[in-house]
Amino acid sequence: MMGMDHGWSMDGHSPRVMQDSSIEYTRDRAHTTAASGKIILTFTNRVRLDFAMSWAAHLLRLGLSNWLVGATDEQALLGLQSSRLPCFSMRTNLPETEWDWGSPSFKALGQHKIELIHKTLSWGLDLVITDIDAFVLREPFEYMARWP
Repeated sequence: MMGMDHGWSMDGHSPRVMQDSSIEYTRDRAHTTAASGKIILTFTNRVRLDFAMSWAAHLLRLGLSNWLVGATDEQALLGLQSSRLPCFSMRTNLPETEWDWGSPSFKALGQHKIELIHKTLSWGLDLVITDIDAFVLREPFEYMARWP
């Protein structure tokens, strides 16, 4: 639902417990998060947690709540949880360090992205998935619906 409270505010005040404390990306979790069958996903490691905060702030400014952030490592998950961002564990073996473009770690991330896409679409949801450094500046589904 568009107005669902994820327990995170842009100004950092009024901390509240997230409504869904699950760390798994499940069909039920995705459907509960999705607004009208539409969900936005991204992912981060601990090195890019500051990007996750900015990414989430952009979506909150748009009034969107149909999104989740995947954590590729345990420290990222803990950081997202402590910031009260709606998140899930991707359970990867990727390093917590920077993934250089073209490196084996960078290439391995692609398999995890494809898995997220496959799961989400097989659950009957529409999906926008972005890298953590790609900000959403307007409601993406409305924008894309302008073209068949």
